[in-house]
Amino acid sequence: MLLTALMPVRNEDWIIGFSLRAALQWCDNAVAINHASTDRSAEIIEEIQRETGRVTVLNEPDPKWDEMNHRQRMLDEGRRIGGTHFAIVDADEVITGHLVPNELLH
Repeated sequence: MLLTALMPVRNEDWIIGFSLRAALQWCDNAVAINHASTDRSAEIIEEIQRETGRVTVLNEPDPKWDEMNHRQRMLDEGRRIGGTHFAIVDADEVITGHLVPNELLH
């Protein structure tokens, strides 16, 4: 079993460092789709990708929200990298926030 988090992200720099790291505490890996972010979201996701080697990033520059297409792209990528089970985790959701030390919240 390989549990993959599927995380849609748009202008979530205020929380993505915390939420993605928290998801990686209970998921084997993550696929994040960066949907037309204009803040530091992409930079933070890439930082976590370098730190962990467990994050795959999809970029969607079109600002139009196409939820089903975005979810399907994440699922397809999750399957491509070997995921067998999937959890859709919104970028501003933290299931068990106390798992990440305070110094990693930036």
